[in-house]
Amino acid sequence: MKDLQSVFAGHAASNYWGNDESLSGDGSTLAYTYNLRRELAKFLRAFRVTSMFDAPCGDFNWMRAVEFPENFSYIGGDIVASLVEANQARYGDDTRRFIACDIASDPLPDADLWFCRDCLFHLPQAAILSALAGFCRSRIGFLMTTTHLNVSDFDNSDIAPGGFRLIDLYKPPYRLPREVLYRIPDYVFPYPQRELCVWSRAQVAAALTSRG
Repeated sequence: MKDLQSVFAGHAASNYWGNDESLSGDGSTLAYTYNLRRELAKFLRAFRVTSMFDAPCGDFNWMRAVEFPENFSYIGGDIVASLVEANQARYGDDTRRFIACDIASDPLPDADLWFCRDCLFHLPQAAILSALAGFCRSRIGFLMTTTHLNVSDFDNSDIAPGGFRLIDLYKPPYRLPREVLYRIPDYVFPYPQRELCVWSRAQVAAALTSRG
């Protein structure tokens, strides 16, 4: 998975996504995430989430505006060291810290929730499956991650690290259950429809086991 680090470090250094507000791209602006920020705050309270591992956290542009519950513990993780260092210097405090983490190969820290938005559709299949397996080995209870909606005639094709394709986590080779625990619509027209869905660690583990 070594290519992942060099590819995403290059993306950050060159502002590959071409957005003036956030190095993480159009989907990480305050305008794009207006609804998401409110809905995420509702979810955290409804599920009594007291700690979250946000990976990849990118440049923390929009997440800093979320109204977290009182005494909430936040860990932001990213494969790009420069982003981690900048975030820790600017936003780190007693309840918020940032760490270097490759979700495809590194152990995930303890938390109630792994929040993984706008990431998996940039990874090759092997890296996605490795990340999901790592989640299943962790002590994190829930995963909230992105899947696309209402897309016909696609097959979750493989890509090079750092590329992009639409992803449907309900379909092979992932086959995550459609009986999700929670969902948040997360798209702005004319971008492709997508949502953030929540699965338990047990649900993801069962899906991976069923692959044989």
